[in-house]
Amino acid sequence: MNVKRWATRLDTLAFGLLLVLALLFPFEFVKAPWRPFPWVAITNVEILVALALAGWGAAVLVRRRVAFPHPLGWHVVGWLCVVVLAALLAPAERVSALKFALRTMQAAMVGAAAYDLLHTPKRRYWLFGALATAGGVVALLGFAEAAQWGAVQAWLLNFKHAPTRIGEVVRVSSTLVYATVASMVLELTACAALGMVFVGSRRWWRMGWGVAFLLMLVVQLLTLTRAGTLSMVAALAWCWWWGWRWRWARARLAAVGGVAWLGGVFLLLVWLNPILGLRLKGESDRVWYQAHYAAPPQATAEAGTLVHIPVRVWNKGVRAWHPQGEFAFALSYHLEDEDGAMLTYDGIRSPLPRLVAPGEQVVVQAQVLAPPEAGRYRIEWDMVQEAVTWFSWKGAPTATTWLTVKPTPVSPDALPPQPPPSSAPDDVRLVVPAPGRLTLWRVAWRMVRAHPVLGVGPDNFRLVYGAYAGVAWWDVGIHANNFYIEWLADTGVVGFVVLVLMLTALGRHVWRGLVAATTDERGLLLAGSAALVAWCGHGVLDSFHEFWPTLIPVWLIVGATVRLADTCGAQAVQDAHRI
Repeated sequence: MNVKRWATRLDTLAFGLLLVLALLFPFEFVKAPWRPFPWVAITNVEILVALALAGWGAAVLVRRRVAFPHPLGWHVVGWLCVVVLAALLAPAERVSALKFALRTMQAAMVGAAAYDLLHTPKRRYWLFGALATAGGVVALLGFAEAAQWGAVQAWLLNFKHAPTRIGEVVRVSSTLVYATVASMVLELTACAALGMVFVGSRRWWRMGWGVAFLLMLVVQLLTLTRAGTLSMVAALAWCWWWGWRWRWARARLAAVGGVAWLGGVFLLLVWLNPILGLRLKGESDRVWYQAHYAAPPQATAEAGTLVHIPVRVWNKGVRAWHPQGEFAFALSYHLEDEDGAMLTYDGIRSPLPRLVAPGEQVVVQAQVLAPPEAGRYRIEWDMVQEAVTWFSWKGAPTATTWLTVKPTPVSPDALPPQPPPSSAPDDVRLVVPAPGRLTLWRVAWRMVRAHPVLGVGPDNFRLVYGAYAGVAWWDVGIHANNFYIEWLADTGVVGFVVLVLMLTALGRHVWRGLVAATTDERGLLLAGSAALVAWCGHGVLDSFHEFWPTLIPVWLIVGATVRLADTCGAQAVQDAHRI
């Protein structure tokens, strides 16, 4: 077999592996299938990435030619060099920073492979179809999760540790680890489905992809990710503008229909469950769980007896407190001894006498079971929503009543049974309120001031947050909720400038392709550029660049869109570089 035939077969194999990656990237199992060392866990998606890159590398070595976009490719190379340098010189958590740099390099290589391998219209069509199919499956499973299909919910736990919730409401995350990641995946893949609608030659085929696109928009809303919805609207507005410029009715109609569908479904969801509308009233559910208490400073009781203490409670949040149901609100307490040792964290629930609307107050005859031994104890009053949260976990202040317990003349056998001892939870994700965006951005700025050149290290914002926020206990999964600000903190001014230059070069490259587009593939080019608009827009309010399920599709779309920009205007691809 001659070299040319080998090159052709390896090229086809490499493209097939790339398609498999595009189809399966959203399905990363929590339990890694391979552990070559006790401290190294390789997930199924990482195996697919390695296979795709190995296949592409073999194809390039045999044919000895690789497509390379000028000058954008060199911007990407320069950006990656800065990422590696920032990781090597990170002031702390250097190993973690290097792991992130390696992951970023692999993802960028996936984009390079896509650019090189998508040298025919059919291959570009198949890649967009694979991405859209992956998004459609994610949307279907997400819809089943929202419908609370028990078997599906249980199976989805193979891909995440727990569902994402806001209050008692499940934020759909489908097969992704978190709802915001699902939102980002759905944005990108919905744009791919829109591209299939644009270029479909048969009406029934376009209708099928259109249904998938609309389903993805529904599940996008069910993730309750506001930035994701706004980014999707921006992407559709981008499509409408180019449809108007090109005088292309299909693009304009799809964009207007998509925005109208988003608006209609959102209103329907809020009508069905008004709690969803509260998502617009704050960055998190902290504003749902705020209260003020007026409790007597002192109380007395006999040991082991049940005492009633009147406590006035004000609803300072934005939602009503319902006294009944699975997720009922109630007044409770935490009981400590005089030295501060926790005796009972889960105190007796005292039901509310009625529904308490925002701004209203109510007097609750709180029940407290006095300890069996005489002494002085501290009652910390705290509202609770059953099976959801204590108000103090959301940053609401508590109130204190000191309880003096006297010996009881009654036989211990006649006293009510004491509850089993309970301690405060130690899961920082539960008990430490998530800081707001302004707080996160101020902390990021402190990092920039401390390390202005190359930052604190790629992906290190979350790991060194406590040192700059002045806290000893924080959630290491925290992010700056702004990709650009976090990137500035992680890689410094140098990394930020190089990122801006790379994104500018990408934007100019794609813009030139859109302006010159004359071929039938302009629909895919428009869809790919819309996905990049959504990605860049979402980055203003979220940070998501460390997850494989967001890195892979965005780099696949970058590679495909840049290749489309080079071909849709009948431009010669400046590749064919011997290696």
